[in-house]
Amino acid sequence: MSDTAFASRAYDELAQTAEAKGDKNIARVNYDRAVHVDEDNDGALCRFVHFLMKSGDANDKNQIKDLAGKYLKTAPAGACAAELKPLAPQP
Repeated sequence: MSDTAFASRAYDELAQTAEAKGDKNIARVNYDRAVHVDEDNDGALCRFVHFLMKSGDANDKNQIKDLAGKYLKTAPAGACAAELKPLAPQP
């Protein structure tokens, strides 16, 4: 596993822990770090989209769309693909 993949997984785990504790700010920061360190971390991409969708913040619409598109490029047949396809930018 590369250093970036390892770091991304660590940030993803920190985000999930913070989310479970109800610390939305720390969760957001760590999900963002996870997907920026390694854009191929499809699990973190999926979880970050779900996190942003739960926030209900209209300002997150563009980020959700961008992350859904990245997920579909990384894992077009992944576990979240069917759910995220309608959210991704349409060609």
